[in-house]
Amino acid sequence: MNDITDVMINILNRELSDAGLGEIPPDFYEALSIKVKELVLLETTSPSSEGAEAVTVYRDLVNGLMEDLVDIRVRKALNQAISGKDIVNLTEEEKRVIEPVYELIRRSRLLKDDIRHGLTESLRVAHSKQEPHYRLVRFIEATDKFIGADLKVYGPFDKSDVADVPRDNAKVLIDKNIAIDVSVLE
Repeated sequence: MNDITDVMINILNRELSDAGLGEIPPDFYEALSIKVKELVLLETTSPSSEGAEAVTVYRDLVNGLMEDLVDIRVRKALNQAISGKDIVNLTEEEKRVIEPVYELIRRSRLLKDDIRHGLTESLRVAHSKQEPHYRLVRFIEATDKFIGADLKVYGPFDKSDVADVPRDNAKVLIDKNIAIDVSVLE
């Protein structure tokens, strides 16, 4: 790998010149962290105070570039999420940062859709203290009752019924085209 500062400057220049998120190597942040760890060790083991000070200045430069890079990429990802665009080219580390905010945006859209479509039952469920491992679905096919992953009985459901079911069951119902996630309603 080139000097980490050269790599970061190239990535920063690309991020500043393009509206979308550019692709960065999947191990970039790990490599950057290893470099900073090496610099910290070099700082503490430098035989002279001038050498240690030079390493400190360089480490501060690397950390400043890192902070700018992360801030720019997170901001761009948030803007894409808010505008409803798919977010691509995130590293795994960036996904962990963006995921909770993306869920917030999804829930905001769900609330707006529920109101826009007059889904009063969905709003009532949203007001209840539902556990996060449940998912709100609308049945597109009638279905018999079933035992949920939480061992409770659900159903039977008629076509167009809305229900909060365990996330695992919701996935199966959606995959089998028996129900749809109400967050996808437009």
